[in-house]
Amino acid sequence: SLIQNADGTTRVAYYWDQSLSGVAPAEFGYGQEWTRAQIDAGQMTSTDNNAHGTTVAGAAVGNGLATGHHKGVAPKADIIIVQMGNTQDFMASVVDGVKYVFDRAEAMGKPAVVNLSVGSRSGSHDGLDAAALLIDSMVNARRGRAVVCAAGNENQAVAYHLHTEVDADTSFTWFLTNPYPPPANLFPYPNLFFEVWADAADFANVQYAIGADRYTPDFGYRGRTPFHDIASNLGVVITDPLVSSSGNLLGTVQYFAEQRGEQIKLQVFMPQPDSAYYWRFMT
Repeated sequence: SLIQNADGTTRVAYYWDQSLSGVAPAEFGYGQEWTRAQIDAGQMTSTDNNAHGTTVAGAAVGNGLATGHHKGVAPKADIIIVQMGNTQDFMASVVDGVKYVFDRAEAMGKPAVVNLSVGSRSGSHDGLDAAALLIDSMVNARRGRAVVCAAGNENQAVAYHLHTEVDADTSFTWFLTNPYPPPANLFPYPNLFFEVWADAADFANVQYAIGADRYTPDFGYRGRTPFHDIASNLGVVITDPLVSSSGNLLGTVQYFAEQRGEQIKLQVFMPQPDSAYYWRFMT
């Protein structure tokens, strides 16, 4: 009842499910859209199977009619819902969702607050990526627009972020093989994959390699790839076999770097490596 009025009509003005096929919003050309009238007529077929959106909506706009208490922040607000789709370009679908809410709210002559309870483990997370800049431009284009985004509740999910300072001495960070099936895996097989983001000026003189350490039955350093630098890696995939000191192939490492303004993104990828090792990112 949190998204219904006292008379049983819906508070949802528009609902766009990006994952379905049907009558799509004309300006986007994918997904299925329903209007308030269609929802009240019982024509909507989309569901939120994990209830995450329902929980967030309750905190934001719940009206308390189910229990008579526990109202949200804006219990009389109209609601526009975007059900995210599993698209190949996740951040592009997020931008589309934000634009959809702002466009429909503007057509209704109303201000809008967009809540994004979604995110990605990849990317720079500094607000300077193309998606963030596009959302900034939409917020700044009209008065009465705001975007809020969830952050910081991944602590118990997976260990996915670290920071390091590079100095003149060789240092390293250990990574483990990401198993398959997930909990969190971009690829349908075990792999090592991570991104490094750094200011270009800070990374200009940094050299990096991937090494391997045996950790059972006892610890032992097993070898590394050659060291590389950004100058030789920009726009180029470097592929190195990672061979142990005894001549065994432990995996094949791929490095790829590109520049975005004054920043560098370095991707390190090793598909289906030998799982009996800790992988050391050496700088």
